[in-house]
Amino acid sequence: MYNKYYLEKQAAIKAGTYVEDGNSEPTVCPSADSPAVWDEPPTVSYTVLMGQKMVLDKKQLIAEHRASMLSPRNVIEGDDGSIVYGTTVYKLTEEYGRTWYHIYLDPTRKNKLVNDFMQRLRRCKDELEDGKPVERNKSMYEKYFNVRETPKRGRIVEYNDKAIQDYIDNDSCYWVLMSTEEKDCRKALSDYRTRNDVEVSFDDVKDPLDMRRFRNHTEQTVKGKIFIIFIALILLTHLRLTIKKIPAKQRRYWTEHEFLDKVASYTRIHFEGKYKDIFTAPTANQRHVFDMLELPYRYKEVSYNQKAKQEKQVEEQVSDKQGEDKNGGNGAKL
Repeated sequence: MYNKYYLEKQAAIKAGTYVEDGNSEPTVCPSADSPAVWDEPPTVSYTVLMGQKMVLDKKQLIAEHRASMLSPRNVIEGDDGSIVYGTTVYKLTEEYGRTWYHIYLDPTRKNKLVNDFMQRLRRCKDELEDGKPVERNKSMYEKYFNVRETPKRGRIVEYNDKAIQDYIDNDSCYWVLMSTEEKDCRKALSDYRTRNDVEVSFDDVKDPLDMRRFRNHTEQTVKGKIFIIFIALILLTHLRLTIKKIPAKQRRYWTEHEFLDKVASYTRIHFEGKYKDIFTAPTANQRHVFDMLELPYRYKEVSYNQKAKQEKQVEEQVSDKQGEDKNGGNGAKL
């Protein structure tokens, strides 16, 4: 089944309004039903001409509003204290009618990108001056350096300041969301991030939880698998929300999947009868995970996080008691 962009393209070709700039890979325009996001400067391969371009060029939008982006009125502060700058441009288009283009800049990512670029330039300059160029940096030498040989001073390596400034001023770490409904850039960003959480959950279902394809033969088995995956998704979501509350630097920037990978080899051996369970010796990374999540464990005959476990049990008992009191002491909990 063809998508709407292919059909629009074919209709434009038939009507004689199709424009192609010679690029081999077309970038389709977003639909009016959902916001569109560009993470990289787009290369528009075709445009259906209906009196006006369906989607404004991202580079044009950013160029027009770059100077006014860094303003306190544009600050969007996240729950973790991070800052993103955002502004909104309103346009009236024949295709979509009232349209809001929300432009964003992540200054933290931008600064890190520029700092890493500067460090790499310094290393490349040292390599050229020492006469020990590295093959993988050949494009860097050609674009960002001017090298000349002199009879008295030998090799002189100078920075190509214009090329370096062009890199600093590029559109990296800018992105644009287009919406025909949401007027506020803060709300639009929040909604888009929420949609990303939903996409992450779908990805969890398909990959880590192995629901990409059913390999069962009975309806009862399929229903049982769906229920187990549903419970696993709840636990994985709870783990993700718990990890988000831990400062990124403290958890070494690990995600919930990396947490699970770290503890995958941690094993409990259970015996029948009077013998107690035996646990494998936790590694340094596993102990770090257990400490951050306040999970009890033993290492070198010493118990850790037992106090946190007892406090949680007390809190649960108090919560259960309050639930019983609210329901007239009949034992039912809200």
